[in-house]
Amino acid sequence: MEIVIMKQRELLIIVVSAISGIFGGVISSLFITRKLPVQEIGDLASWVSGIGTVIAFIVAYVELVNSKKRFEKEHRPELKVFTGWKDAAIVSRTKDDNESYDTGIDNPGIELHIIPINGGLSAGIYRYVGICKKDKLNEVSFLIKKVKIGNITAEEVDKLATLIYYTPADIGQTSQSHDMTGMSLLYPNDSKLFQTIEPNHVGKIIDKKRLDIEKKLNINISKDVVEVLYMDLNMKLYNFEVKTYTSPKSIVNINLNGSNELVI
Repeated sequence: MEIVIMKQRELLIIVVSAISGIFGGVISSLFITRKLPVQEIGDLASWVSGIGTVIAFIVAYVELVNSKKRFEKEHRPELKVFTGWKDAAIVSRTKDDNESYDTGIDNPGIELHIIPINGGLSAGIYRYVGICKKDKLNEVSFLIKKVKIGNITAEEVDKLATLIYYTPADIGQTSQSHDMTGMSLLYPNDSKLFQTIEPNHVGKIIDKKRLDIEKKLNINISKDVVEVLYMDLNMKLYNFEVKTYTSPKSIVNINLNGSNELVI
C-alpha cells in the first residue's frame, strides 16, 4: 500500500510540474509581450488539447516505467529462512546376519534446524555462510561491504572469521585442502556450496549443533539472539533472526520392548 501511494505521489508531482511549466511560460510571455501566446499560435481549444496530450503522454510514460519496476520486483527470487531449535533422538534399526533387528538410538543433542525457502517467482542462487551474534551483525555487514569494494585487510578478514560460526565443510575445506587465509569464507571454490532454489521450493535443510555454536560465538542460546547468514552471487548478505532456545515443557519417553516395537 505504501508503494502504491508513493508512485501516485510521484506521478502527481510530475503532472503538476508539467502544468506549472506550461502555465509559467504563458505568464512569462504575458508579462514580456503583453499578449497571450495563444493569440499568435492558436485558439484556446487547441492549447487545452495540446496540454492534455502532453500530460497524457507523461502519465503513460510514468506508468510504463512503474509497471516495469513492479514486474521486476514481483518476478524475482525472495529468500526466506525458517529456523528452530530441536532436541532429536534418532532410532535406527538394522538387520543382522540372523535376520533379527538391532535397534540403536542416536541423540545428537540440541541443534539449530535451518530451512531455506524461495518465496519469489524466479529461481535464486544462494550460499549458506554461517551464524553470528545479533549484536555483531552490523560489524559483519560492514566487513563484507569492504570485501565487495576490495578494501579489506588481512586482519579484517581474520576478524570476520571470528565473528561467524562455520564449519570447514561450509566453506569447502577438507583436512587435505585447507585455506589458512580465511578467504574461503568469502570466496569458496566448491560450486556445490551454492544451491539453486526454484520458486516456491525448499532448499538444502541444515542442522547445526548447539554446543559448537555456543563455543565459537561464546554465547548462551537461551539468552543470546543469533542470526543465520546467507549470501547470493553478488555477495549480498541475507540475515534471519533466530529465537532464543526454550526448554520443552514436557518430554516424551520412548521405550523399546522385546518385540522391537516403539511404545510412546
